[in-house]
Amino acid sequence: MNRRGIIVLLGAGLLAMAAAGCTTSDATGETVNVLNEQLVLMATIVGAVAALPALIEFLAQRRRRKERLALSMEDVPVSSLKLHAAGLEGMLDDIADLIDRARHPADYRSTDTGNEILILAGNQMGKKALARAIAIQAKLDRIITIFNPRNADALARVRSLIRKYRSIRIMVLMPGLDVAFAHGRTEIISELNALIETTSESPNVLVIGTALYLQPDSQLDNAFGVKVLLPGTPHHAVERAGPAGAPAEELQGLLASVVRHCLDHALRVGFTIEGMPQDQAAARLLKVVHNPAEVRDIVALCQTTAIYRHRQLKAPTLAITSDVMEKAIRRVVTGTVIGQGATNLTK
Repeated sequence: MNRRGIIVLLGAGLLAMAAAGCTTSDATGETVNVLNEQLVLMATIVGAVAALPALIEFLAQRRRRKERLALSMEDVPVSSLKLHAAGLEGMLDDIADLIDRARHPADYRSTDTGNEILILAGNQMGKKALARAIAIQAKLDRIITIFNPRNADALARVRSLIRKYRSIRIMVLMPGLDVAFAHGRTEIISELNALIETTSESPNVLVIGTALYLQPDSQLDNAFGVKVLLPGTPHHAVERAGPAGAPAEELQGLLASVVRHCLDHALRVGFTIEGMPQDQAAARLLKVVHNPAEVRDIVALCQTTAIYRHRQLKAPTLAITSDVMEKAIRRVVTGTVIGQGATNLTK
């Protein structure tokens, strides 16, 4: 028997002795009661000593969890960030519409897309710097960074903070998501997917992930509707296949129906298609999309850019032009090169 077990038995024995003393009818009852009180006190002390190692271990584990959590995430006001945008000015101009949508979400209510962006670039190419610049230019209030997306405590803490910050605008920044999705446990990946999907639907939350590599049609690819490639990101042209088991003719029929529906809806809510017939716009989409989600995301981004240009007095109407559509396609279909189909970022 170990030392803790012996101490527990000793405490139990003392309590038993005290219980037996309580039943005595001896004339010296007062003395017995004092003895019983002493035995109870001794048993309490013995029990506390026995539980002390477990308490110490519990406190040590809690301290270690707090230390890991402190290393895994941070929550700071955006006003405390310093803008390091040297070399990123062109990219910030290119995504000005996405920044404006984060800054004025109420003006983009008609766009049916989540507030999630995946930034792709090589090592030390400025992914986090771009994300922080977006937070500053969008005038968000706070930025929550999850340095280790595979830490379940960090994910739980972020969910709690998001509920706390319902009345202010925040960014959730998750660097290195390609590693997290490639090597994380199944339950962690499920939590990440749920966190991205649920938080990006909140108009006050902008979710930004960063990655070195992206495999088309992967879980990470499907988790983010918008992808932004920094200049110099390596890519190799490949054609992606359609969903496994779906006959090409049947799939094209489904996609054509979704394209017609999305374009017709855009026209009904006040957008126009300019510089090309609607059939040509539909044909362009059908050439590059691989599933209905991509169709919806591309059309929603077309609407986002059209709204931004109209707000900035760069266009008299909510016009979806060919260049607006090509920009949206590049942001949704991974690494698309115009006229060359889809591309794949690989190691």
